[in-house]
Parts: sequence; C-alpha cells; structure tokens
Amino acid sequence: MRENGLRARRPRRRPRATDSPHGMAVHGNLLDRDFLAQKPDGKWVSDITYLRTLSSWIYLTVVIDLLDGKVAGWP
Repeated sequence: MRENGLRARRPRRRPRATDSPHGMAVHGNLLDRDFLAQKPDGKWVSDITYLRTLSSWIYLTVVIDLLDGKVAGWP
C-alpha cells in the first residue's frame, strides 16, 4: 500500500449523547427492562441516530409500540 501511496482512513468520531454534561433534567428508567406490554399504547420505546448528509448532520428517531412492534411515529 505504501508503494502505491495508499493509506487507511481512520473512522470519524461519532457524536456522543450518553451522559452529556448539561443542566437539563434526566428522567429515570420507567420500564426497568420490562418490555412486555399488556395493552396498545401502553409502552413505547424509541431510539435516535444521526445521519451525515453533504451539508450537515440530521437525526432520525422512531417511536415503537412494544405490544406489536409497529412504528407509532417519527418526526
């Protein structure tokens, strides 16, 4: 690789959101790993991911109903 002028690309550091130093309230774990829902709209979970575009970063978050695993909403 060196003879051909090639080198490995180091991965970029991903944005960190866990345990961020901020002054906002942090809510407790309401589910406590109990992921079985008894009725529709009883328990929702969500996750967020960041996507890099040509001009900036955007985010995608999805809310899922735990009873049937169907998507309840996204922004």
